[in-house]
Amino acid sequence: MTLVPACRLRRRLLLAGAACASVSPPAFAFTTGRHEVLAFYYTWYGDPRQHPDWRGVDTARHKIANAPDYPVDGPYDSHSPQEIWRQLTEMKNAGITGIIYSWWGIGSYEDKILPSVLRIATQLGLSVTLYYENIFLLNGTIQPESVVKDIGYIVNKYTGAQSWLKVGNRPVIFIYTRTLNQMPTDGWHTALEGIRASTGTHVFFNAAAADDIDLHLFDAIHRYAIVGDLLNGFKPNSSAPTGAEMLAWGTQFYGKLMERQQGFALTSLTVFPGYNDTLLGRPKPHLAPRDNGRLYTSLWQAAAAYKPDWILITSWNEWHEGTEIEPSLQYGSLFLDETRHYALPFLAS
Repeated sequence: MTLVPACRLRRRLLLAGAACASVSPPAFAFTTGRHEVLAFYYTWYGDPRQHPDWRGVDTARHKIANAPDYPVDGPYDSHSPQEIWRQLTEMKNAGITGIIYSWWGIGSYEDKILPSVLRIATQLGLSVTLYYENIFLLNGTIQPESVVKDIGYIVNKYTGAQSWLKVGNRPVIFIYTRTLNQMPTDGWHTALEGIRASTGTHVFFNAAAADDIDLHLFDAIHRYAIVGDLLNGFKPNSSAPTGAEMLAWGTQFYGKLMERQQGFALTSLTVFPGYNDTLLGRPKPHLAPRDNGRLYTSLWQAAAAYKPDWILITSWNEWHEGTEIEPSLQYGSLFLDETRHYALPFLAS
């Protein structure tokens, strides 16, 4: 793989095939009138000399044992204010309007740095919401009271920040699939009632797709990972799919997602640049090649054509699964450039 010199990080690259393909207008579109481009954002990376989320770092060979790509300036400490400022500034310049912040509980590593992220986001004019990643045990079991405690803490400590993402005057919180599946529907019903009663706040919940939960308990739904859908459903005519083929799959796939979201308060579609978790030791790893950016641009074109309220990007910096658009030695600023190319017209539409 050819490494991209840092001096070329700001190049403009329009990709043949995907960029030239036409998109048929969708049969339907519904919107609340305010577009957002939100990126999933992770602050679980610590000092690369000792933190477990950077494993087997080889600075001479530009390799990380548990990540397929290498950050353009090397592994970093997520708790560095300078790094947070750099990342959020790059997002802002790329047309990203806010972040979905991965949160792992009261007093967690990620919780400790959230006030700094909120402060910097406010200075830069970015929005922040939170991805509720896991319900922790209460008296040895998963209980609705655990959720009430966690969300009450978030509402009371964080959602009053100027930068917190809101729909109307309601603070937004995203819920991950794993979290949803930790409790049955009746548990979530009890938890949501408890949150409203204990906080006096009508939180706007955006829940990930889950098969065994009544998603109509929530205000909106989203998808975090669509790699499985792509690998199972995309059947190109050859081993080298064209941009037009990718675009056609994305148009069909997103149409189904939009139909599923009818009746919810807003709509969202998720794009990603590629996926590679083959270094994580998972029993069934997935690999979706980036194809020099054609996958990302094709998905952006297909998603934007439906005019959803929000476009979600998986991800800003999930380096382990290889979904990052943050600059890397392998790709330079290609994915930031392409994000800006598609995000700005989407936001203006």
